[in-house]
Amino acid sequence: MYVRYHGERVEGRFDPVKKRLTLTSGPLAGKSFNSPSAAAVAVVSALNQNRERPNTDGWRFWRIADTNEPIDMLRKIDRNM
Repeated sequence: MYVRYHGERVEGRFDPVKKRLTLTSGPLAGKSFNSPSAAAVAVVSALNQNRERPNTDGWRFWRIADTNEPIDMLRKIDRNM
């Protein structure tokens, strides 16, 4: 998965069972977060220090690399199984 934010592409790996996201590139590469939203807030804070409120819905922020869809699609697929 990835996001393009503030001119930078940041990539990560998502564990759908644990709902953990580990960043594999960008300023926070190697850091792991307990949710996509926690990872999104960290990326926003790191790349846009002037943003007053970094709160971000990680399920819509992060994109599936193959389809460019928000990772929220993974939750929808999981619910239908």
